[in-house]
Amino acid sequence: MAEFTLVHRPLPALTGEAPHPALLLLHGRGADERDLLPLGQELDPRLFTIAARAPFRFPWGGFAWYDLAPEGVGFPDPESLQTSLDLLRRFLTEIVGAYPIDPGRLSIGGFSMGAVMAGTLALLEPNRLAAAIILSGYLALHNDLPFHPAEARGLSIFQAHGTLDQVIPVGFARETRAYLESTPVDLTYREYAMGHEIGGAEFVDLQGWVRDVLARGSTAIGARVRASENNDEIQRER
Repeated sequence: MAEFTLVHRPLPALTGEAPHPALLLLHGRGADERDLLPLGQELDPRLFTIAARAPFRFPWGGFAWYDLAPEGVGFPDPESLQTSLDLLRRFLTEIVGAYPIDPGRLSIGGFSMGAVMAGTLALLEPNRLAAAIILSGYLALHNDLPFHPAEARGLSIFQAHGTLDQVIPVGFARETRAYLESTPVDLTYREYAMGHEIGGAEFVDLQGWVRDVLARGSTAIGARVRASENNDEIQRER
């Protein structure tokens, strides 16, 4: 039996033949791998869903991906954030080898703290992910991480936030939006009159976005890799 870096639960696709498009889901603070697990099949029955558990226990129950730095929301603790990022990198390799999923159609998504991890990992490893979903979260922009925006050209990102969110105020989402709009990613950004939650209108928009991403086929990652290689070749010729 395969050994995995992170505790997780897989949920096979309801339709389609292997290798399947896949969605790795990351829960928020104080939850666990069961929290978002049904979301994949609800978004699209073709998705093979994997929901991972964060590595750190949260003192008031559940698990967390990182601690907060003294500055608070918007500033993940660098050490615990890096630990989780390293574990997720290894986990990406493990699930591609263990499950009947298409590595060219592997996407990542999360809610709240899990959204921070999903978006941040996508900008660090854009050539390993087809798309990213950032729900009620933000990018770790203040942690001096080596993002690779040039390699993320065409990376599909769905970012959504509640304007009434009192846990992670919408200003953090707008800061992330401004950064992403300065990069060549394919960003879809939405705001809703809701709190710290996944709302009905948001889900409908996300469902349509997922269908569009799946309709593009399995060439998204390969196309970005080729574009990056071509750009590197052009730079060397200069």
